[in-house]
Amino acid sequence: MANLITGTLENLARQMSNSLLYAKAESDDILKIYFQKVQTDIAGYDATSAVTVATRLTKQEMENGVTFLQQLDKFLDGTATTQGDYYATCINLCNGKTAAEAAVSPATEAVGTDLKAVATTMLDLYQKSKVIQDMYEDNEIDTIVDNISAERVIPGSSVTAALMSSGVTMARQYANFLGDSSVSTANYMSTVTNWQV
Repeated sequence: MANLITGTLENLARQMSNSLLYAKAESDDILKIYFQKVQTDIAGYDATSAVTVATRLTKQEMENGVTFLQQLDKFLDGTATTQGDYYATCINLCNGKTAAEAAVSPATEAVGTDLKAVATTMLDLYQKSKVIQDMYEDNEIDTIVDNISAERVIPGSSVTAALMSSGVTMARQYANFLGDSSVSTANYMSTVTNWQV
C-alpha cells in the first residue's frame, strides 16, 4: 500500500512542478505584454469598467491578476511575497462578470484569456497541494522521510527523501500563498527545476 501511495504522491508533486513551470512562463509573457501595451490601452477606464469581451474582466480584476502574477514570480524566485487572497483573485479571473461591449484591443483580450488560463491552473494546483499535504501526513510518508537518509530513494517512488520533502514543502507553501497565509520564503523555482529531472 505504501508503494502505491508514495508513487501517487510523486506523480502529484511532479504534476504540480510542471504546472508551476508552465505558469512561470505564461506569467512572464503576460506581464511583458501587459506593461508594454495593455496598461496603456486600459488607462482611461475606471476600475469597475469591463475591459475584455471573452473573459468578462474589469480593469480592476485585470490589475489584480497582474499583481497576483507578480507575487507568484516572487514566490517562485525566493523573494518575500505580499500576503493576499490570491485564491479569490483566481476565482474572479475565472468567473469574470461583465463583458465589454467591444474589445479594447487584441492585446487586452489576449492578456485576459491568458490570465484566465493561468488562474484555472493555479486553482487546480491549490487542490493538488492540499491532496499532497494530506497524503504525505495521513499516510506517515513524513515519518518515513524523516527516518531515512536524505539521498535514499523512497520505497515505491523514484525520488529521494530530500526531493520528496522539498516538493511537499513547496506544496504546503503554495497553499499558504494562494490561501492568504504567511509563506516561508525559499527558491521554489529550484525545487520546480529539480522535479523536472
